[in-house]
Amino acid sequence: MHEEDVIRICKENGVSNTGAINIPDIDFNEQLRDNCKLNTCGRYNTNWTCPPRVGDFDVLVKKVFEYKHAIVFQNIYELEDSFDYEGMERGSADHYQKTQKIAEQIKKLCPDALVLGAGGCRVCKECAAVKNEPCRFPDKAVASMEAYGMYVSNVASKSGLEYMNGVNTMTYFGMVLY
Repeated sequence: MHEEDVIRICKENGVSNTGAINIPDIDFNEQLRDNCKLNTCGRYNTNWTCPPRVGDFDVLVKKVFEYKHAIVFQNIYELEDSFDYEGMERGSADHYQKTQKIAEQIKKLCPDALVLGAGGCRVCKECAAVKNEPCRFPDKAVASMEAYGMYVSNVASKSGLEYMNGVNTMTYFGMVLY
């Protein structure tokens, strides 16, 4: 698989922008995962793709360094105002659906690729982790960049993408490693 293939798939699925980043330029910080402990999304320790169940930080970082290439993608959503929570949720859901489609198409070309998104996996209404059962759809599960401890704002900058895209916007990121 080539960079052009990844970018084409991302664009065909309606992403706003893409940018390449060198794997060694990805900034990791284990403390970023501590934000997940606040459990503002309700998925901490109840989702296989969220901390702590997603895996040990050092193991995840090592996994990223097994890849040679990475493409970052972003979706930018307009909001009515900075308090438009419903707009943020709609954007998050749309970004997740696009990420799922990208992952499905990428894995047809490169089964060993890793696709990361924003927020925890949402394939199942209730993750099997809640009952300590194995993931029902491991081929569809998508972890977030944050769960891997990636400093997303730095990743965006180093891939030539803007992290903040203006007043009354929300930007979500994903990454394809291959």
